Amino acid sequence: MINRRVLLPNAVNRPALTVIRSLGNKGCEVYAGSPGGNSIAGLSRFAAGTVKHPDPRHDPEAFMDAIVNAVAERDIGAVVPAADVVANVLIEYENRFGPEVKLLLPPRDALARAHDKVALMRLARQVGVPVPEGFEAEGNPLDHPGMAELRYPLILKPGLSRIKAGGGWRSTSVEIVVNEKRLRLLCEERPEFSDHAYLVQRKVPGEGRGVFLVAREGELTAVFGHRRLREKPPWGGVSTLCETASPDPQLVEHSTRLMKALRWSGVAMVEFKYDPATGEAWLMEINGRFWGSMQLAVRSGVDFPWLVYQQEILGRRLEPSSIQRDVRLWWICGDVDHFLLRLARGGLGELPAMLGDLLRTRQGHILDCDTLKARDPVPFLYEFGQWMTQNLKGTFFGGG
Repeated sequence: MINRRVLLPNAVNRPALTVIRSLGNKGCEVYAGSPGGNSIAGLSRFAAGTVKHPDPRHDPEAFMDAIVNAVAERDIGAVVPAADVVANVLIEYENRFGPEVKLLLPPRDALARAHDKVALMRLARQVGVPVPEGFEAEGNPLDHPGMAELRYPLILKPGLSRIKAGGGWRSTSVEIVVNEKRLRLLCEERPEFSDHAYLVQRKVPGEGRGVFLVAREGELTAVFGHRRLREKPPWGGVSTLCETASPDPQLVEHSTRLMKALRWSGVAMVEFKYDPATGEAWLMEINGRFWGSMQLAVRSGVDFPWLVYQQEILGRRLEPSSIQRDVRLWWICGDVDHFLLRLARGGLGELPAMLGDLLRTRQGHILDCDTLKARDPVPFLYEFGQWMTQNLKGTFFGGG
């Protein structure tokens, strides 16, 4: 008999909430881990309980001690990460789990290659997937011959989204560079550019598009497409309003080539920048874990947490999902931030356009709210309280 007790360490984000709601609704006994007393996922009615542990970003070894103890005490059958740092730590210490405990992660080598953007761009070029024009660098890139082929603004993209620092983990960020002075400063002051390999790329035009998928040994077993309508921040970031869309065949083909080359098994979101004016697309990154807008797929009939759990834990062969096309997902707190940022940048003259966009939020679609659910309202109330606290401090760029 398969052990259906599941632990989600550090279940403090929206993807973790979607996973707990999905698996809990399917009869799994799901526990939410958190460095603090409460977490957005742990407050869901579908969470069987909470597990307190140290923050994996600051003390990975103590975090693992707590997770291993919780797995033994609660007889956990599967550990499911919903964030990059947790995935990295679990892979690093995976030998601390017995063979009866399964980690819901892609193969170690495949995940490492996907999350290293420098290695990923090399792989993409090898298999014929377009990437932005540019070159690899470490330290000051001004003497690199590739600089002569590029014009500002440029994109500096760290090879890794998280880097080890001081015994813990530190987040990195992509930078848009408009001149040589800013380029020199970043390469002198930021360790992700001064001490690690990174990418210097042309800033390509277009909109963000993602291919959501499950693969098994490189073969796609589930695919879903979406379109971003509003983002936080407004000039490019996580989606605050998105809708179901047919996956672009070109992007699916690119994703298929990458998954085959990596021999990927598990869930992934392959992100592209797509230019509607020309039909060109460029690979941005692969997220080898659950993502923020995943609730859109779940509401549309492609329940990614349950699909990958069935495939990887239960050993089932997946059947094609029936997709409901006219669905939009609205992240309320993130969307308020979107409008506040537009107001801060554009002033009162932005109000008519903002009002028009707000009135078109539903526009004949089924509108699903990301965290707010009538049957499970507490996570939204907790999120809204956190949002209020952050904004009272003058911060509009909280998690997502």
